[in-house]
Amino acid sequence: MRTLVTAFGLLPALALAAGCFSAELDAPDVCVGGLAVPFPANSFDAATDETISADDLGVPDSDQLDLRVEVRSLAVAPLVGVTDLDFVSALSVHAAAADPASALPEMPIIDMDAADMQDDGTLFAETPDPVDITDYLLAGDVRFIVNAAGEEPEMDWAAAMELCVHANAHYEKP
Repeated sequence: MRTLVTAFGLLPALALAAGCFSAELDAPDVCVGGLAVPFPANSFDAATDETISADDLGVPDSDQLDLRVEVRSLAVAPLVGVTDLDFVSALSVHAAAADPASALPEMPIIDMDAADMQDDGTLFAETPDPVDITDYLLAGDVRFIVNAAGEEPEMDWAAAMELCVHANAHYEKP
């Protein structure tokens, strides 16, 4: 996450110091991990406990920036109660505004199936096309809704989710 904080923090200064009228910064992919997804026994519907925000990613809040933050890949690993995710036959992840009063609808991020199962019992997939979550980040915190299918465990269990994003910001000097 520090890469985005450092890179985006320098964008306005870079444009002003260089005497440029515009500047563009393409931040390298950054992965946000450790997003816990608790599943109650006999259920495959869950949401992340934690949220992410523009501040977490170091995304500046400025009307002078044309910003784009895209999800490029997503991984889901067993965390508590299970040792692998071999029992999951399908899994989908959606982004949603953490504020229930938000008008932003849930947005599909990725659909996974058995073909995305890794040798270590985790699920990993790259999005077929980058998924732009900029509006969700600029509106506030983002949570992730997870729906799965397969043979539901009879116990409470949890997974850890990691999503990798790519960010681009364009600055125009007024």
